[in-house]
Amino acid sequence: DDEALAIFQRLRDQSARLGGDDNTATRFYDAQIAEIRLKDGDYAQILPIYEDNVRALRQSQGDNAPETRMMAQRLAGIYAAVGRYDEAEALLAGLITDPAVRDTETLALRNQRALLLWRPGEGREAVQMMAAVAADARDALGPSNPVTLLYLSNAGELALGEEMFDLALPVARQFAAGLDEQRIAPGALWIALLLSVLL
Repeated sequence: DDEALAIFQRLRDQSARLGGDDNTATRFYDAQIAEIRLKDGDYAQILPIYEDNVRALRQSQGDNAPETRMMAQRLAGIYAAVGRYDEAEALLAGLITDPAVRDTETLALRNQRALLLWRPGEGREAVQMMAAVAADARDALGPSNPVTLLYLSNAGELALGEEMFDLALPVARQFAAGLDEQRIAPGALWIALLLSVLL
């Protein structure tokens, strides 16, 4: 990692000399350096890099540019990793320009936002949001789509863990129906646990 870090740092410095600190190539190298440091858990050095990159990308490319959205989503993950949940949630909420849009990126952002809202013992809103994401994924992608099944599984496991059986049971039924449509035996542990608790 030290060698890769040194290489990217040299490339970044050269790019900055040629095009300035805010050009796309320099920002790309900044992100690569941050990714290497992220593997080491060096959040103190990474956070300002991501914050600067998001700011610069918003100014140069706009809020809805794919690069800006990707960097902002990563920044939200770093905020969450250092316990700055409110900032992470607000950043993700800003990326969801239209919750009615059911493309895979918007569904993923909504799911990530719901996970950030979850707190042990206070998860009803997060579970409801995850169930809504799963329902939208089912409508947009189909009941047996792997993305739909993933979101149903996330919502069901969280609901079951929080003992919100009123929310877990419908999700479990939808999950089982999606698995049945794919001709996969519903062997997910949380379905078995849920049914054993309820029956």
